[in-house]
Amino acid sequence: MLECCTSADSWIDNSGSEDSVDDEHKVNSYHDAENEADQECDEDPEHVLSGFEFLDDRLKQNGHAVMVVAEGAGQDMIPRTDEQKQKRDEYGNPVFLDVGVWLKSELKKWWSKDHEGELFTVNYIDPSYMLRI
Repeated sequence: MLECCTSADSWIDNSGSEDSVDDEHKVNSYHDAENEADQECDEDPEHVLSGFEFLDDRLKQNGHAVMVVAEGAGQDMIPRTDEQKQKRDEYGNPVFLDVGVWLKSELKKWWSKDHEGELFTVNYIDPSYMLRI
């Protein structure tokens, strides 16, 4: 998460600051940021996918935001066809739809409704792609 935030900051102010940070500092900062983000979202039970107020506040504060969403999250919120509702894996469990694709679409709809004419970029990293520090 921190690496993504650092890259976003660098892109915004063109500083390239991520190149000047040593590896140990990156790891420690990553864990600090991860804990802070966990606390901010976990302390407020209202942080569900039904609204983007937290994201809006974060964007106003920092000019960017990084969201980490677990694969399989939000399954009860993603519209499904009857066929998709019936689909099961080899163990009989419901097959998860791709929350990232759905969330990206919802974010763009939300942004265009409330922030007409403002730039909004969503980069979706598929769960099968591995992030490295």
